[in-house]
Amino acid sequence: MEKGIYNPERAFIKDLETFFSGRKESWKWQAGLFQQIKGLGPDEALWKPSDERHCIWEIVKHINFWKSYVIAKINNRETPGPEAGNWPVIKFGANESDWQDEIQRTEMLHDEYVKTVNNNLEILFEIEEGYGALLRQLIYHDAYHSGQIGILRVMQGLKPIE
Repeated sequence: MEKGIYNPERAFIKDLETFFSGRKESWKWQAGLFQQIKGLGPDEALWKPSDERHCIWEIVKHINFWKSYVIAKINNRETPGPEAGNWPVIKFGANESDWQDEIQRTEMLHDEYVKTVNNNLEILFEIEEGYGALLRQLIYHDAYHSGQIGILRVMQGLKPIE
């Protein structure tokens, strides 16, 4: 591909990667989702400002549930209903190993999502309905929750992602 030629499919994949891992170039608008969670410990991931709010870990599990759902839907696999894991409760006694497993799952699902998009580039042009819209909506969903994670980090006094 020649430099300077706009390719919407490649741009979408690049945006997926940038959103997940963070920008490396000078236009750094936000921390990537993975950057926000990879250095956290389980205590930071479980912290809540109040009992009525979600913690980072619950938000990550929620993001992972919907990413898994979209991947399954596009790949014509059986999908669970939202009651199966939309807002999961973290089990009592969750520890570092459990949290690291969730971080790994987040990374694995991102890789599978990118692979699914690469294998189905034609659906990106389904503008208003269909799987193309679902792929884009998932980015909006993840961006919204990534912002929540950033706020929860700040509320805990954690260093911002540079």
